[in-house]
Amino acid sequence: MKSQDQTVAEDAVVLRRLAFRRDKAETRSGDAVIARLETPRVHNRLSPILEPAVIDDLLRPVLKHRAPDDWDGSWSLYWLPMGFRQSAPDTAVVAFLAALIEVVQSTGELKEYTFLEQSAIYPQLTQPFTLHALQYMAIPIIGIRPEQDMPRFPATADIQKMDAKSLGGLAVQKNETMRMEDLFPSAPIPLYWIQESHPLARKELFGQGGWSFILSSHDQEPFFDAWKTILARDTSDEAVKAIPFIAPLLSIKSFTQATRFNLETWFKSFTLYLAENAGEKGLTIASSFSLDEVLIDCVQRSGLRDKGRRR
Repeated sequence: MKSQDQTVAEDAVVLRRLAFRRDKAETRSGDAVIARLETPRVHNRLSPILEPAVIDDLLRPVLKHRAPDDWDGSWSLYWLPMGFRQSAPDTAVVAFLAALIEVVQSTGELKEYTFLEQSAIYPQLTQPFTLHALQYMAIPIIGIRPEQDMPRFPATADIQKMDAKSLGGLAVQKNETMRMEDLFPSAPIPLYWIQESHPLARKELFGQGGWSFILSSHDQEPFFDAWKTILARDTSDEAVKAIPFIAPLLSIKSFTQATRFNLETWFKSFTLYLAENAGEKGLTIASSFSLDEVLIDCVQRSGLRDKGRRR
């Protein structure tokens, strides 16, 4: 990806060079919880430094976001264009993910967190999700997109405003893949937190636009406490506040619109973040380390490199 604004594909997300602003140095409610995720800032790389043009060519079809100067030198952000709602996930992409996760897991003792948007289950995932539900130990939670409005569940008045005609038109527009956020943009996203069998979940549940995965050095309690503070600190909805587990749903837009304060907090909470984003027609890849050469190797080993050349 070039350093200047550029449309990367007809349906692709436009990644822009943005000037990230620093938050004021003020004490905010919940900062003590976030502080539990503090780790020494690491500038080590998992990849050697290569020329940008060489990196861009070798990464294809993965696209690298050229971050502004005030990003930490070790943070990295990438985007893989892909389609969703297919009968089966792309085997090359699944192999790419497995290789990437294996490499990052080898850097230390990292916990796995897998999430699946409930709206992605029907129709293709109904059977595999049901068959393996006990293995997944899946429990319902909510997810929040930080770039959306202050999270709140729809009130009775919000629901009463909806009518059959408008719902039908929206369903047609969304090609029958309508989600809660299409109807109520401020509503939290219903998720399943998959606690076990992460490789199986990746193989079975990937490809429908609702899978996300995190590798983190933090145990469940500090991990979820911090993300709840990050994502729901300003909400006035008591129902949202009462939910113990809240997961992040981050996109390229999330990262490029985030404040410096938020970016620092996010990258402290994970080593690797992966998420399908149906609205952006691609997979978000973010890491607290530079993954340039790791991704290049994974692209080649998985067969994505050859697919990228054919596009």
